[in-house]
Amino acid sequence: MQNRVLLQNFDTRQTNITYLRDQISTDRDNIDAIKQHGNDRHVFLLRRKITKEIRDIESRTQQLNQSKVASNIEVVEQTPVDNIVRTIKGALRVQTNVRGAEDYG
Repeated sequence: MQNRVLLQNFDTRQTNITYLRDQISTDRDNIDAIKQHGNDRHVFLLRRKITKEIRDIESRTQQLNQSKVASNIEVVEQTPVDNIVRTIKGALRVQTNVRGAEDYG
């Protein structure tokens, strides 16, 4: 149960991080395109859009930082090691092959 919650939290954080990375990449591409082909009006509109998106990115980043959770995972031995060793020994059989020197030649 605890494992499932940890994985869900990880997936949520990973999705948010991926979204933020993609948004920053898109904004960078838009800036480059306008720098090459745009006019003052394009620059103004893009600046306004990016300013809003930067606020959104900052907010999401703060949420990600606040949602960090340190989790302790306790590993409990379910089967004693001696039982595992006996099971492995029982499952394996040692077989000796007697070969003469000419077989390795």
